[in-house]
Amino acid sequence: MDPTLIPLPSRPEILRKITVIPEEAIKRIALSEDLKVGAMIALMYELGLRVSEVGKIRCGDLNLDDWTIYVRRSKGSVSSVLPIVTGWVKDVVKRYVEWRGCRDPDKPLFPGKGGKGISYTRVSALIKEVLKKHGLENARPHDIRHSRATNLLKSGVNVVTVSHVLGHKSLSSTSRYLHLVPEDIRRELERAMRR
Repeated sequence: MDPTLIPLPSRPEILRKITVIPEEAIKRIALSEDLKVGAMIALMYELGLRVSEVGKIRCGDLNLDDWTIYVRRSKGSVSSVLPIVTGWVKDVVKRYVEWRGCRDPDKPLFPGKGGKGISYTRVSALIKEVLKKHGLENARPHDIRHSRATNLLKSGVNVVTVSHVLGHKSLSSTSRYLHLVPEDIRRELERAMRR
């Protein structure tokens, strides 16, 4: 697995690196883990979820008839209904829901101790362990969200749509990902100049 390390300034004076994980790698990881962890990773990627948002999903939030899910965002982001469009994500989620037997709409999709939604601490530990096991020692669970944003932009999805997927209130929050794809932007500009 060859993740790309790209500088991401969180504050002007601090330059840290994030790991942008290719979708194929995330798919391989999700499919190789048990159903619960695989479904968590699949949804974290598809919906750009933060770790803190995983435990908030209820069984009733997921509609397998039209493949939509209600996402309760954290950190002041905008909650919304989002489509699940990626085939492998649908397969993983469907298998997990069938195994889980999610009949009560108020029950957490990913239960933790005491029947409540899985905790931030547990999700974070699980995902860190899985990423490390798959050779991504420097990756953090939040890098799955970063990877989704970057991979969507690289595939040509516009910044407004990416902003909606991530639940950002303003485009300025999403625009920080644009510097992650300079070669793609360069190609677009060069193509436009040739016309």
